[in-house]
Amino acid sequence: MREGQVGKIELVCLLCLCIISISVFGIPAQELYSNGNSSYISLPLATLLAYGLFLLLENRIRSGGYINLDDMLKCTIGNFFAQLFKVFIAIQFIFAAALPLIQFMETMHSYIFDTSYVMIAFYITIPIVVLPWLGFESIARTARIFAPLLLILSIIMMFIPLNSYQSYRMYPLLGDGVGDISLRTSAFCGMLFLIMISLLYIPQCTHGTLYYRKAVSKAVLISIIIMASMEIAISMIYTSNQLMDIQLPFLNLNDIIPAETYSIRFEKVTLFFLISGCFISSGFSNYMASNLLTKLFKQNDIRSFAFSCGFIASCIVLIACITRDITIYNEKFVLYTRCISLAITLLILIIASLIKKKGTNTEKRERAIINE
Repeated sequence: MREGQVGKIELVCLLCLCIISISVFGIPAQELYSNGNSSYISLPLATLLAYGLFLLLENRIRSGGYINLDDMLKCTIGNFFAQLFKVFIAIQFIFAAALPLIQFMETMHSYIFDTSYVMIAFYITIPIVVLPWLGFESIARTARIFAPLLLILSIIMMFIPLNSYQSYRMYPLLGDGVGDISLRTSAFCGMLFLIMISLLYIPQCTHGTLYYRKAVSKAVLISIIIMASMEIAISMIYTSNQLMDIQLPFLNLNDIIPAETYSIRFEKVTLFFLISGCFISSGFSNYMASNLLTKLFKQNDIRSFAFSCGFIASCIVLIACITRDITIYNEKFVLYTRCISLAITLLILIIASLIKKKGTNTEKRERAIINE
């Protein structure tokens, strides 16, 4: 299954890359800032909510003595519904792999590659297919290389226009109101919760759920600080009306500084590492979808499913970009879909948590030993 084992640093770096990639590439600026900029509230709040839900689920798995999330579902709601839920989660992972790449492809098509969407889709298919082939351990160790450098570059990017920050540009502070914040918070919470619970299916790769929980805690703390800083910096450079016309606003923080300065070099280097983080995040989502489907169909080789899921994700990205101009693809649809997916996921997990586990005390102790 190409799983392997990784340490806490690799887990923290992988989760940070996934969370930051979702915050940067997850929702296009035209939708995210359409009713004012409240992302500096909704993104950290969504991360905290997803983390709280993850802690409840992880505690239920550990206290119940289950091996992993799949074991908990099989022992509570039964094998059939557990497998059905696995398919539902795998589909979500395929869309999670595609979602950041939609904004990425739009950026590449607008600013870098003057070519068709089909050619760009061909290029993005390669990394999101190859990474799952290499396995989870390779993905996590690659994330360890890129995450610290991206963190350093992001901090530099925010410090360069330090004298240009103006707090009045943040108004209206709550965007379009509490309803608008709630919608975006719920949508982002659904995306982030999916990433956090992913490795509960394969805790043997993370030395148990308790070890994984500690890694998630550190990743959430780092990600919230970085995301909040990025969004506040964006809000203090551009008004919400200006942000609606800018793709990847974080990379345009230094547009107010003359192009002859060194800042443009940091933009290009930061873009490279953001793209790399986006590929790693999508590759990880593709790996999880492939892993779940491989186990569902009781196969031993993940590569065929990795290619299939990667191809489907690339097709979703291609269709979304091609049809954007004729409004078939709608960013609002993405927000509502993620909210509905989160609601269904939570409903099933709550039902499973309330049902008493089927099994003897001996089995429970054996599961607890394996889980630790």
